[in-house]
Amino acid sequence: MRAGRNILKQRTRWKPALLLVCVLLAGIVARAESFGDSGPLFRHWRVADGLPDDSVTALLQSRDGYLWVGTAHGLARFDGAEFEETPVPTGAGAHRVAVSSLCEDESQRLWIGTADDGLFYRTPDGIAAFRPAGGDLPATITSLADDHQGNLWIGTPSGVRQLRLDRLQLAATPPALTNSYVTSLHATRNGTLWITTRAGMIQYHAGQLTPVEFSTEALGRSPEYIGLYEDKAGNLWAFGDSYLINLNEGKRFNYFRGGDAGSLRIWTLYEGRNGELWIATSGQGLFTFADGQFRPLALRENHLSSDVRAICEDTEGNLWLGTDGGGLVRLKRQYATVLGPEAGLPDETPTALAAGPDGSLLAGYEKSGLYRQMGRMFEPQARAPQICSLAEQPDGGIWLGTDGNGLRFLKGEQAVVFTTREGLASDRIRVVSVVSNQVWLGTSAGTIHGLVAGQWLTLGREQGLSGAPVSALLAVPGGFWVGTDAGEVFEKTNGTFQCQIAAGALAGAAVSALDCDPQGRLWVGTAGAGLACLDPNGTLTQWNRQTGFPGENITGLLTDTNGQVWVATENSIYMLAGGFPRSRTAGIGFPPGHPDRRRQAVVCAAPADCGH
Repeated sequence: MRAGRNILKQRTRWKPALLLVCVLLAGIVARAESFGDSGPLFRHWRVADGLPDDSVTALLQSRDGYLWVGTAHGLARFDGAEFEETPVPTGAGAHRVAVSSLCEDESQRLWIGTADDGLFYRTPDGIAAFRPAGGDLPATITSLADDHQGNLWIGTPSGVRQLRLDRLQLAATPPALTNSYVTSLHATRNGTLWITTRAGMIQYHAGQLTPVEFSTEALGRSPEYIGLYEDKAGNLWAFGDSYLINLNEGKRFNYFRGGDAGSLRIWTLYEGRNGELWIATSGQGLFTFADGQFRPLALRENHLSSDVRAICEDTEGNLWLGTDGGGLVRLKRQYATVLGPEAGLPDETPTALAAGPDGSLLAGYEKSGLYRQMGRMFEPQARAPQICSLAEQPDGGIWLGTDGNGLRFLKGEQAVVFTTREGLASDRIRVVSVVSNQVWLGTSAGTIHGLVAGQWLTLGREQGLSGAPVSALLAVPGGFWVGTDAGEVFEKTNGTFQCQIAAGALAGAAVSALDCDPQGRLWVGTAGAGLACLDPNGTLTQWNRQTGFPGENITGLLTDTNGQVWVATENSIYMLAGGFPRSRTAGIGFPPGHPDRRRQAVVCAAPADCGH
């Protein structure tokens, strides 16, 4: 099986002083919330892609990172790349179970309810059948609910069963719970079990059963379609027919009317990370509900099934849909939006990016000069030519490095130009870095210049540099890291530079990017030799195509405030999780520390794993 892909577990705040280099991009890339202004990216999987059946009946992402997919003919585990069908031992020979429900209990045990073969659960050795003493469990399981109080509640055609998870034994079930056909169950945080039957809904709490009355809007509509969902804020949402009811506030929200209602069944609700409710329906597809408004999501226009039976949101925020006959669908959140002329930018490739102290984006161009983000649009700031690097001070002063026209400083109406006439070793300013209000720059002449107390300080061969053109500069408290076109990396401490990575160590490839993570490791991107990591003990670990790394031209590095390292290549953006680079463009996979993490180790086979 190919390696699984990593899930982004939480939103990331970017360090504003660092750049994710986009010299080769056709437009500026900026973060976009939710599914983005242009909507989600759709992808679907069917039997031809390894799915056991095109009718998906249940979805669950377990806490070990896998997506479990229950279908009308079998159960599969999905790692973001391939499906692994999971055998369910029914004792009936080559027989694929019809999965009706999935549930993970507090001990991370996966439970599988089936339409005809009873209840199963996952063990370290595989899937095992649950066969209680006395056989008081029907073969048809309609629903499962974990009440987080040590009980698994099991819905069946003959009522509800209570399973004590600590002993894996059925508890004595009150007779009142064993006389109705149960179609769905939901356990709320206060310990109340909401039971939907063919006769309507009842709630069970502290040994007491209480009927819940709902009215339908159309003759012939079945009350078994009524279900319940509790959101993260504790609101109870009842659904059925053509409406939602907020039981906490007593508010009813209608949407489907007339001919729509007759072809509709709401199957389930699911709360997204932004608080919106996702509504899975038959006949009308997928809807969101937020701020009292329903919004349909265009599935038919994307040639996808409008019969949605199951919903699951993964830890990255992507939405997974199980459809009846249409397979598995992923709605991938667009975390990046390409900004171009429609946002006020010139029709030209940007050559430099920086984030200002206020979080706004600055973009530099070879011909069009400097642009600043103002809300959703960009406005021109200066007509400075040949910008190849830039940085902004905390007080708003902007430094522009150019390819042949020296260094420019802009602040308000002030504009100052520094060239070789003012003491710079070269007019080709390849990198600019600002620490507090001090500017440091690297030149093609192999020198570092810093403006200290109004005077230019020059650092070069006399301070330990080799004279090779400076290609990367990282200013840190108390010193610098410097990368060169010769593939060297120098560290400046106590006034002098020490060579920490010699030219031959990186196959002579130019250093294209530098960044330090919270553990004190230096990450080095190269132009042609892949990625390297120098740990505080001096151990150098490298990733390239020979070790499975997907790109050897690194265009940018960024360490975010969560300690994750992001790597930009000419092809994609990757996140380093557990020491192994992984594609940011994928969907689902193993978290660090997972027992099957060995399957992810396709990028770096080095045992040192760069200090992990």
